[in-house]
Amino acid sequence: MNARFFWFLLITLITTHNCYCQASKQLVDLGVAKERIHSYKAAITYFSKAIKIDPKSDLAYYERALAESDHKDTAGAKADFGKVIEINSSIEKDDPNNDAAYFRRAVAKAHTEDYDGADSDFQKIIALNPDDKNMGPGDYSAYERRGIAKNRVKDYKGAIADFDKAIKINPKDADIYSDRGFAKTMLDDHEGAISDCTRAIEINPYEVSNYINRGTNKEDLLDHKGALSDYKKALEINPDDEEIYRCMGYAKEGLRDYEGALADYNKATEINPSDELVYLNRGNLKDNMLDYKGALDDYSKAIELAPDDESAYFNRGGTKFLMGDQAGACADWGKAGELGETMALDMIKQHCQSLISVKKTP
Repeated sequence: MNARFFWFLLITLITTHNCYCQASKQLVDLGVAKERIHSYKAAITYFSKAIKIDPKSDLAYYERALAESDHKDTAGAKADFGKVIEINSSIEKDDPNNDAAYFRRAVAKAHTEDYDGADSDFQKIIALNPDDKNMGPGDYSAYERRGIAKNRVKDYKGAIADFDKAIKINPKDADIYSDRGFAKTMLDDHEGAISDCTRAIEINPYEVSNYINRGTNKEDLLDHKGALSDYKKALEINPDDEEIYRCMGYAKEGLRDYEGALADYNKATEINPSDELVYLNRGNLKDNMLDYKGALDDYSKAIELAPDDESAYFNRGGTKFLMGDQAGACADWGKAGELGETMALDMIKQHCQSLISVKKTP
C-alpha cells in the first residue's frame, strides 16, 4: 500500500466516522425538538436511531433516558441512565477535564438515586471552572452547567451569577431562565422567579414545568387564582400528570373550593397511587372538611409510602388527638420529633405530659 493511498483511506475512514457522528447528533437534535413539545414516543424513536448509528453517544442515551422518564418508562430510563454513567466513566479516564461528561453523569446518578455520587460530579464541574478560567467568551453552556451544579449544592446566589452570564451570551435558551427561576425561588425571590418562568414560557410554551413553577411561586404570593390558571395551562399540555392535579388541588384549597380540590387529589391518586404528597395534601384537606377518618387513612398511606416523612406523622398525630386518641397522637408526635419536626416537641409538652408521668410512676 503506497503512502498516498494510505492517507486517502485514513481520511475516508475519519470522514465517514465524522459523518456518522454528525448524523447521530442531528437525530438527537430532532429528538430534543420532539421532546420539547412532549411528543415522547417520536423523541425516543429519534434517540434510538442515533444510538444505532453511534452506540457510544452518551448524549443520545442521556436524552433518551430523560424522554423515557417523562414518558413514565422507569425501567427504560434507569437502564439508559446506567449506560450514561458507564460511557462517561470511560470519558473521564480519557479526558478528566470534560465537564460536560461530569454533568450528564451527575444527572444520571441523581436519577438512579446515587445522590452522593451526583453531588461529587457537580462539585467536579465547579472545581474545573474556578473564576471562569476554563470558559471561553462565547461558551454559555459551561456557565449553564456550572450554574446547575451550584443549584445542586445550594449555592443559589452563585448559580444566579452563572445563569446571568449564560443569558447574556445566549438570551434565547428557555432552560437557563427555568434554572435561574428555581434559584430565585429557593431565595424567596418569588417575583423574580415568576419573571424568569414567564420568559421561559415565551421562548418555549410547551414545557409543563415552567407553568407549574410559575404557579407555585404565585401560590407563595397567595395568588391562588393566578396559580390555578397556570396549572390549567399545564394540564392542556399534559393531561395525565398527577403533579398538575396535586397542584390544582392545593390552589383550589386556597380558593376554598374544597370539593374541587378533593376531586383533583382523587384524580392524582388514580394516575399515580404512589405519590406520597397527594395523600398528605388530601389528608390535610379532609382534616379541614372534618373527615377525620378519611384524613387518618391518607396520612397512614403517606407514611407507608414515605416512612421518614415527619410531616405525615405530625399531621396524623393531630388527627388522632382530635379523634380522642391521645396515646396514638403522642406516639406519632414522638416519631415526628425523632425525624426532626420541632413543632412536635411543643405538642408533646402541651398534651403528653400526663402520659409521660403515668409511665414514670412505679
